[in-house]
Amino acid sequence: MLAQHGIAAICAHTNLDMAVGGVNSCLAECLELKNVRMLKEYEMSGLPEALMGETSREYAPQEFAEFVKSALRCDGLRYTDGGHTISHVGLCSGGGADLMYFAAEHGCQAFVTGESKHNILLDAENKGMTMVDAGHFYTEDVVILPLLRKLEKQFPNIRFMKSKQMHSPAKYI
Repeated sequence: MLAQHGIAAICAHTNLDMAVGGVNSCLAECLELKNVRMLKEYEMSGLPEALMGETSREYAPQEFAEFVKSALRCDGLRYTDGGHTISHVGLCSGGGADLMYFAAEHGCQAFVTGESKHNILLDAENKGMTMVDAGHFYTEDVVILPLLRKLEKQFPNIRFMKSKQMHSPAKYI
């Protein structure tokens, strides 16, 4: 239907997650992490499947969760209280909860992702890890405006738009 109306669509997903300047990089930037580096390499490509970095100051667990909620403009989020101050954070946008274990092994006190299962939240709590489940949409939407700016700069004669339809379907009460 898009082609019938002369509209082109770009639908990059996993490759955009791991790319330099991609979803995970934009998520780290949005969370104001410094000294960002690879946490886990994706074996098939050698690209970073998850990143880690340092906060500009120490946070208490709830304070960090509130910062993430504000930074990502989430309607709500879930988190575990790791019981420790946070200065090192791991992250993987979207459905990267299972990478929390790598974050714990590499000295992160917190891990931010987009969706997690009950058993992984329990494991995070038992490991003393503050895990922030900020919603799949919110951890990935951070790349759209930077991507639009790059495309507009590269192709000034083409009009790019961010979808007004895409949103998080979750509602919080």
